[in-house]
Amino acid sequence: MKIVRILVVPVLLLFIYGAAIYFSPLPYEIIDQNKSNIVSVVELIDAYDIGKRAQAGSHSGCYEYYWLKDGLPAYETCQI
Repeated sequence: MKIVRILVVPVLLLFIYGAAIYFSPLPYEIIDQNKSNIVSVVELIDAYDIGKRAQAGSHSGCYEYYWLKDGLPAYETCQI
């Protein structure tokens, strides 16, 4: 029974970490900024430090996700 108590916290943290990656508005390829195929905690935090704006001159539902720290574009998406 003691081993179950020890494993609860790591499993819960792993589940929260995975859910944060899954529900991020950015795709995995953008979250993994250094292309190591491992998302670090810093990269995950950066993935939620973004803004969303409509693309200028676009009336087709295109949006641009941008980094709040410098305003540079991170990802673009268009709804069909």
